[in-house]
Amino acid sequence: MKKRLTLLCILVNLSLFAQDSVLRLHIKFTNEVLDIIERHSIFSDSIDWPIFRKEMDFLTSAHYQDTGYLVMRRILNELQKYGDNHSFWRSRKRAKDLNQKLMDLRSPKLVELKKGIGHLTIPSYTNRGDLDLYLYIDSALRQIEAMDNVGKLKGWIIDLRGNSGGNMYPMISSILPFIQEDSLGYFLTRKDKTAWIKIFLKPSLVTQRIKKYKCKNLNAKIAVLIDNKTASAAEMTAISLIGLPNVKLFGQTSAGKTTGNRIFNLSNGSMIALSTSWAIDRKGKIYFGPIIPDVITSTEETLVKAIDWIED
Repeated sequence: MKKRLTLLCILVNLSLFAQDSVLRLHIKFTNEVLDIIERHSIFSDSIDWPIFRKEMDFLTSAHYQDTGYLVMRRILNELQKYGDNHSFWRSRKRAKDLNQKLMDLRSPKLVELKKGIGHLTIPSYTNRGDLDLYLYIDSALRQIEAMDNVGKLKGWIIDLRGNSGGNMYPMISSILPFIQEDSLGYFLTRKDKTAWIKIFLKPSLVTQRIKKYKCKNLNAKIAVLIDNKTASAAEMTAISLIGLPNVKLFGQTSAGKTTGNRIFNLSNGSMIALSTSWAIDRKGKIYFGPIIPDVITSTEETLVKAIDWIED
């Protein structure tokens, strides 16, 4: 009986020790996430950190067995309260599954709608290797060059409808033949302002191998089509064109995810994509939500209105 009691005490102590170890790991994880958000989020100044940290300490201690999900849901709700609808978290399993199940590469597609009007559809692009990045951009540039050399074009339609985002670099690179590279736009963090052009002028293995091209007529009209599914990097692509005298936007208001997200890999294998910067167009306008098109249209008439404007 005495031996059984001793064994029971040992098992209880081991269980308590294991629970204590798990709790310490979750407390470490919670503090790790809070430190990142307090330091880097553009919404950080809106949060009462002493009070919020106490709440998170309680939540972690009370629900440590499922802390990852509960903590991140509560943190994202707090950020959303102050206008952040772009940051998101992926568990270790979710992040791993997405990396293993990349969708087939969809490249930009250019067709001639009417004689003299090129219609370029820009699909979303998720982070991939250098080869896919090269194929995506090179495909767009070759199609644009081929159509531009056939004859005199009245204008272009850049279609971002349904584009949920991903990486803005290949999308904007695909439309550079239509414009002169000035600032394109800016990222504004809590500390500094960075011109997007610096990203595109930075040499890389991919950019060195892609053939550069500029359209013959950089003053041709450009109609940009957006809708409420145009989000994130696709919105940045639209912003890179806003402010040019020959550009007009048609469609519906965009999704409103007009912040720059930065990926932070966390110690437990999960990750958080955190809004760390605002987007600014070439005219200095800061975007705090959806992009409102110059011409608001119904879904059915968006393309028609764009064509009418180019032909006018």
